[in-house]
Amino acid sequence: MVKRRKKQLKKVRAAKKKAGTVKRLKLKGRAARPAAKKVKVAQEYQVVYSVKLTPKGKLAGGKDPKRVPGQFNIYDSVPGMKKYSAIWQFNYVIVPRDYVANTLRSERDCLRSGYPIKKSTVFEN
Repeated sequence: MVKRRKKQLKKVRAAKKKAGTVKRLKLKGRAARPAAKKVKVAQEYQVVYSVKLTPKGKLAGGKDPKRVPGQFNIYDSVPGMKKYSAIWQFNYVIVPRDYVANTLRSERDCLRSGYPIKKSTVFEN
């Protein structure tokens, strides 16, 4: 099971690297972006003991959250799925200290767990 999870994570990371950034177009000597389209954003859940976010949803003081050792990140999609995106938004699932790593294994598990989830405005590509 762990090997399969690692393989999935490897695919996700490879897809993130492969996804390019928006290319700028040059119009009359100045840079302009193509017409704005609705951007798909995938959700990534990090299981943590605690996290402090600013009112704007950023990590307070630039400090990383206190993560659960051995817990894998949880993704709502993987390459090949219709809702997959190379842009990930972080969600922090706050669990008690007696939580056993990898008890939560899917987005559904996180949402149904009853643990508080803090949605950040931190994105990764």
